[in-house]
Amino acid sequence: MAAMANAASHPLSLPSLVPRSTLKASPPRERWPNLAADVLELLPEGVVVVEVDGRVRGMNSAARRILAQRGGLSLGPEGLHNGSSSVTRELGRSIRAAARGADAGPPLRINRDNRAPLSVRVVSMESGRACRAAVFVNETRSPEPPSEEQIMDRFGTTRMESKVAHHLARGLRVQAIAQDLDIALETVRGHLKQIFLKTGAHRQAELVVVLFSTPHPFEA
Repeated sequence: MAAMANAASHPLSLPSLVPRSTLKASPPRERWPNLAADVLELLPEGVVVVEVDGRVRGMNSAARRILAQRGGLSLGPEGLHNGSSSVTRELGRSIRAAARGADAGPPLRINRDNRAPLSVRVVSMESGRACRAAVFVNETRSPEPPSEEQIMDRFGTTRMESKVAHHLARGLRVQAIAQDLDIALETVRGHLKQIFLKTGAHRQAELVVVLFSTPHPFEA
């Protein structure tokens, strides 16, 4: 319990979001996790990093505010949970899948009394040999990801690159994207490399942040 409370009270630290190629010409390595946490503190969307066993490693201020509201998501001894046991089980399943590098499935919609529903997306967050889940919690935006056209217009991606990015924003992993688009796995990975170059992202979890973080970028 004490360890859980301690993790929840500290800002999120995500060294995996830092481009390794820039470290030699940048501030000391130990400062980069703090810089990544500072960036996530600016997001209106809640971000919680969770281990495969449900332990919370950290969260940003938006996530702490949403959890403090109760009625939707709460933080207990075993991690994130909801008043509905079925919702808690589904969220746990998504977290375990993502933390093991598998497809977490589509976003979850969590209803709340007298408040807007929560949209919860779970994505895998790989960093070297470690693999955790990043839980994105949003109480105001639509759970639908940006369309292929909106991604193309904003980042200058090709039609197929936009399809891949759209599928990734929906929570699909590369294997599922390849199957859904009927293309080779290596082709998907090649498109992802181009998407990273055009968006400035370096990892899949960071790309999801880029696609969803800018205020009102995808309104028609």
